[in-house]
Amino acid sequence: MFTYAIGLIYSDRTCDIYYGPKERVVSKLMVAEDRPYGKLYKTEGSMNRQLDYYKKEKPQAKFYAL
Repeated sequence: MFTYAIGLIYSDRTCDIYYGPKERVVSKLMVAEDRPYGKLYKTEGSMNRQLDYYKKEKPQAKFYAL
């Protein structure tokens, strides 16, 4: 069962990254007006590893814990 998620919402020049419980992230992506993308994770640790990667590779992104 997937419990955690990271959701990325891309606009022309920015990327907003939402992370936390799957239900909250998915509901945020469902109302996105720009280009949403999401990935689900089984454990919080695996989500945090991917989140650390995004923080290094996307320094211009804004991060939001849900």
